[in-house]
Amino acid sequence: MEKKSTPQQEPTGQKLVDCETLAARYGVSQKFVRTKTREGFFPCVKLSRRCVRWPISACDKIIEAHRVNAISEV
Repeated sequence: MEKKSTPQQEPTGQKLVDCETLAARYGVSQKFVRTKTREGFFPCVKLSRRCVRWPISACDKIIEAHRVNAISEV
């Protein structure tokens, strides 16, 4: 019996998502995700010329590192 691997899992077990899913997760447009990926902000995995996936945990860490906390009340 063959063991089937999940198509959207990296060998490390990290979940990969498409542009639409990542954009919905952060409440931004797909164009924003693609632009920031081209600029090097988001890491991605290119499976082919037209098939790109983003590792959720790596993107979440980047977003958290760039988070700006609200000004606390005085």
